[in-house]
Amino acid sequence: MIKPVALNGITGVGSGLVLDPERDRRTIENYLNLTGRLSTRGSGSIAVNPVWNSQRILLQRGKFTIHGSSSEGLGHGTASLAAVGVLNEAKEQLRGELGNVGVDEMSLFPELEHACRHLKRRAGLED
Repeated sequence: MIKPVALNGITGVGSGLVLDPERDRRTIENYLNLTGRLSTRGSGSIAVNPVWNSQRILLQRGKFTIHGSSSEGLGHGTASLAAVGVLNEAKEQLRGELGNVGVDEMSLFPELEHACRHLKRRAGLED
């Protein structure tokens, strides 16, 4: 997982905020014009709020990253990254607990194919 505020704080962009497509248009456009060459002194990656233009993006409430010309902020052990390990034998229980609070495949992926797969799984009809 990426901690978006921490990422922007490390790269020094956004003053500890997640960038907004309208408010921070110039900063974001500068990133979109990068050449793709890596540089140790280049711009680090930044976290940006998405344009809320689809049901999936609205439901997931995630952030996007735009990668700069250096890996600053994304290295191993960096404060902008976090990981949560889940033991294989705990996955079904965790899936059930998430379902109890309304987090499941159908709530995260509203497209018809995911809704059907979720309903089949709940009915015990999954292949």
